[in-house]
Amino acid sequence: MWNRLVSPSTTPPRFDVVRTLARSFVAAIDDLLEQVGDSSLRAQLKGAVADLRQRKKFGLVYEDHVPETVLLPEAGLYVGATVMLRKEPRNQSRYIISGLDDQAVTLRLVDGPDSAITTKVAASDVLVVKPFGEPVFPVLVPKGAIARGGSKPHHAVINGENFHALQLSLYMYERQVDCIYIDPPYNTGARDWKYSNNYVDSADAWRHSKWLSFMEKRLRLAKRLLKSDGVLIVTIDEHEVVRLGMLLEDIFRAPQYTQTLITDVINPKGTAAANFSRVGEYLYVVTPTGRETIAAVPFAFGMPGDVAKRDHRVVESEDGLVRKLALRRDGAESSNRADRPRQFYALLLDPQTNEVKGIGPELALTDTYSSEPVNGLIPAYPLDGRGRERVWRYGRDTMTQRIADGEIRVTGLSRDGRFSLYHFKPVDAAEAESRRPRTVWWSSTHDAGAHGSSLLNDMLGKRAAFTFPKSLYGVADAINLVVRDRKDALIMDFFAGSGTTLHATALLNAQDGGDRRCVLVTNNEVAESEARRLNSADFYRGDDEYEAHGIYQAVTRPRVEIAFSGQRSDGSAWAGEYLTGGLKSAGFEQNVTFFDLAYCDPDEIDLGYSFSAICPVLWAAAGGIGPLENITLESGWLLPQDSPFAVLVDEDQIKGFISALSKRPDVSHVWLVTDSEPAFARLREKISGDRSVGMLYRDYLRNFEINVEGAL
Repeated sequence: MWNRLVSPSTTPPRFDVVRTLARSFVAAIDDLLEQVGDSSLRAQLKGAVADLRQRKKFGLVYEDHVPETVLLPEAGLYVGATVMLRKEPRNQSRYIISGLDDQAVTLRLVDGPDSAITTKVAASDVLVVKPFGEPVFPVLVPKGAIARGGSKPHHAVINGENFHALQLSLYMYERQVDCIYIDPPYNTGARDWKYSNNYVDSADAWRHSKWLSFMEKRLRLAKRLLKSDGVLIVTIDEHEVVRLGMLLEDIFRAPQYTQTLITDVINPKGTAAANFSRVGEYLYVVTPTGRETIAAVPFAFGMPGDVAKRDHRVVESEDGLVRKLALRRDGAESSNRADRPRQFYALLLDPQTNEVKGIGPELALTDTYSSEPVNGLIPAYPLDGRGRERVWRYGRDTMTQRIADGEIRVTGLSRDGRFSLYHFKPVDAAEAESRRPRTVWWSSTHDAGAHGSSLLNDMLGKRAAFTFPKSLYGVADAINLVVRDRKDALIMDFFAGSGTTLHATALLNAQDGGDRRCVLVTNNEVAESEARRLNSADFYRGDDEYEAHGIYQAVTRPRVEIAFSGQRSDGSAWAGEYLTGGLKSAGFEQNVTFFDLAYCDPDEIDLGYSFSAICPVLWAAAGGIGPLENITLESGWLLPQDSPFAVLVDEDQIKGFISALSKRPDVSHVWLVTDSEPAFARLREKISGDRSVGMLYRDYLRNFEINVEGAL
């Protein structure tokens, strides 16, 4: 009966039934074993069953399926490679290249009755397909950058298959990530994700099993990226919330980890569902047990249970916990100058000390005003992002007292003179404790319509080819649970979608001057309906016209570029303000580099022919600091002036390398190119300090040989 239940040739069973039967099955065997009279035989049988338990899952049971496969459009063709036809993207057929010349390839089917028949097609019409489980050797190919942050570390946006990007991330960031935030496919049955290059829908009887198999291999790699106090946050809705919880329990096991389920109201108006109107979704927060890794005052943009306005933000400042109040009344009743003329006056700012020094004279409603400096002080009036006359939160007498108490502060001063003004009102300990995160979040700032879809459409100047992006402020609040006190945190999102996680990270950095880094991974998947339209017009995977409609090219990268530069793609300024008060057109004074995930020949790497391909990986592993485009290998070693890493290529030049390295205490990562373990050990002894030292190219190659699917 058990074989029939799990056989992929039959209708898949319900998972709760399978789980129950699995436990009953094992329990029945235990009972039967106790009835075996021969003690020796009984012991042998118990040993066999114990071995079975080690190798089989008897909790959450699902089919492993054939291995996932991934298209490698940039991979070179070679005899023996598995390929598919580019113009048949929904065709299940796989071929082996049996012959190859400059213009054409000879193919035979992998299996089936016609596997002996060969056919010849143009080389440009086939794409290499790799099943997970076969080692691949990914590298990062730089595709441009936005550098507005000086020496600050670079965020990274990677376009490629996320499983392979996770493998590469293990080489770069194992045990270094503070927070992983992911918004994976929800598996609603709406053909919104792919398994082995094919869309999965509600007609697929194995869609839940495929989804679990898909998620498991990625989560197992993700677990190894997290620091000992790192936190995983996964969003999900009702379609897979139960199965995801069981999968997380299996991978992040108690008592080492604690799992908390949070309900987040993201659509207060409600969305039609069977019998109900759904207003929220869920977040699983997985934390190491016994560690205080979640911020006591976590929320940057909203508080659960409050009418979420920016007035309600409680943050930590140099003076302790404060309520950060926007100083300008904006968007509320009686917020215009005509409503409260006595609350329209100048605050006098000292550009040298970045302090509020006093207030200007009282103005009548009809009085004009000037922003020209007076005695070196800059008058600041309560004007909103569109230049409309608003009012300050307080009258002149109260404001004067707040300034004298040092509670009125200037933040976010930018190079072009823009700034924000806040009242940092002290918070007592009792109130701070009451602000600990709850498990139900209800905040207008988390509305995915207003601060997700509408914001994204406004950025792009059109309806985005991406449905249901998260609220920018909701994601910021979620990751702020973990990174509020970690201003140099490393954050990762390998289901990046529209890029909200990076946008939120940059916004948090702008708020408190942090240097948090975010690594985004997304592919350039084209929505099924759009893919059909493009195919009908004779455009296919690999064609520029086709790729331009993928999520990375059409949404993720443009969004990041607009957020960081403050300028839309047509050159116009992105108008408006963030809820923090900062102008969107000011962008962010931070750095970001864009990459494509490409694949190298391991033999060329081992022989040292692909150092230029490996170099961006080393740069990223060392913190992504400095201009990558200026790094070139010109001698027997590499020691970039602005980046904290070094590479010894020629062992004979070790003396000069050590001398140069001694003058660079900032260098944190060193790689030694050698194929000899004894030579590496000898060279390693000469590297002083607590620098991370790695062996090239052995460590890189070994990483992808051991981190294949079968070894997870």
